[in-house]
Amino acid sequence: IPAEQIRGMKRNQIPVNTTVNRPMTLQQAIQYVAKDHPVPLQSGRSLETDFPTTNVFIPVTEEAARKYDLVDDLPDSARISRVNLNLKGRNYILKDDLAVMDIIASNTWERPIYFAVTVPESKMLGLKDYMRLEGLALRLTPFKGTSEPRFGPMGAGRVDVDRVYENFTEKYRYGNFDELDLFVDPSYTPSVQSMQFALSRTMETLQRRGEDERAADLAKLYFESFPHMNFPFDYNSVYSIQTLVVAGYEEEAKEHLRTLAATTADKLAYMESQDPALLEGRKPLASDYQQATAVVRAIRSLAQNLEDASFRQELDEILGASAPAAPRLPAGIDPS
Repeated sequence: IPAEQIRGMKRNQIPVNTTVNRPMTLQQAIQYVAKDHPVPLQSGRSLETDFPTTNVFIPVTEEAARKYDLVDDLPDSARISRVNLNLKGRNYILKDDLAVMDIIASNTWERPIYFAVTVPESKMLGLKDYMRLEGLALRLTPFKGTSEPRFGPMGAGRVDVDRVYENFTEKYRYGNFDELDLFVDPSYTPSVQSMQFALSRTMETLQRRGEDERAADLAKLYFESFPHMNFPFDYNSVYSIQTLVVAGYEEEAKEHLRTLAATTADKLAYMESQDPALLEGRKPLASDYQQATAVVRAIRSLAQNLEDASFRQELDEILGASAPAAPRLPAGIDPS
């Protein structure tokens, strides 16, 4: 879209022609939007143009797909001929979404398109399943994966485990959180969770592939980078502890389980000292209380997997009577 067609107030908001479902490539749709197709308003004014259809896609050629690594390792179900945008339910498009569409249409398969992992799903234009996690960014690819919503934006599409592993272990730099006892403002939580979820999802993916050692490397890095003194252990820690248990690092797992158990017991003791009505329904503490009891079940499940009766007794003494024991840790626990 030429600069003069989008400068200032122009195309701040354009209506979607919801009566048209004719397939159109994203490139064609953007070329249409770039030209004036006045839409009259009741006020006597008019908008510059509309969005011509709800059925928009990005074509995929074999040549384009071959530019992306790992193409030969993909199942047939991942190979596609088009990437579909999702405009269902939209009556209009704002300028920020239009700008993203323009960037994609102008560069697709020629230059890499990345979304930050902090971008909300609503701004992914329905492209979530076509993303590939590569660290702290999601790359738009000509393949379709299966997203894992429990990891938030980091759960979009597939995981490039080799690239994530390389970035976290070789390229990213860490420091001070592991050395200084600090106050970490809660406003920093989304950034911290983005890193934690990216690590956790990659650990799970590696273990499904039977690569327990590399998964354990990431679990150890998790605890080194987010030490308890600055980031009190919570449900996010469960993924990494489970990874260490499966990989056979039992003593390290036990140490982290002790810390997690003590922290969770403190939380529960505080919440249970409050008015019971606050722990029910949509009351302020209800979600935190449910999450804490889910963590207790996960702790006891992991302890059973360790097959150490004396250690289980030790944890029981820390946890007291909180939450019933579970037979085993469900795959991909989601305490929320």
